[in-house]
Amino acid sequence: KKRVVRGGKRFVGGYRSAYPRLPDLGKTQSHIWAERTRVDIDRGYLRGDFKGHGGGFIKNGAGHGETVIDGHCEIRGDNWVLRGVTITGNIDIKGNNNDLSGCQVFGRVKVRGSRNKTP
Repeated sequence: KKRVVRGGKRFVGGYRSAYPRLPDLGKTQSHIWAERTRVDIDRGYLRGDFKGHGGGFIKNGAGHGETVIDGHCEIRGDNWVLRGVTITGNIDIKGNNNDLSGCQVFGRVKVRGSRNKTP
């Protein structure tokens, strides 16, 4: 059973059973933390929040339901692109020119800034 996403919760959790066929890639930040780099994220299940601060670049997942971040997504900066990823929690963007329109999101989306694209 999936847990309900709540705004104040820092780690969503509880979605692992919904994606049993995906390999466990470990903690989210250890895979996609680098800023100003292009990262291709493997097919798999990542646990924990994604936090992008400063200037970003492109992070490509393997597709909806193939790369899963079981946590929230926080962007504090400009020019982040995240696509081909399922995010089980909320997205919170504060910046400009960020593109998360290629993501599947189970939680809420909050945006502050201009020229941002969201699902």
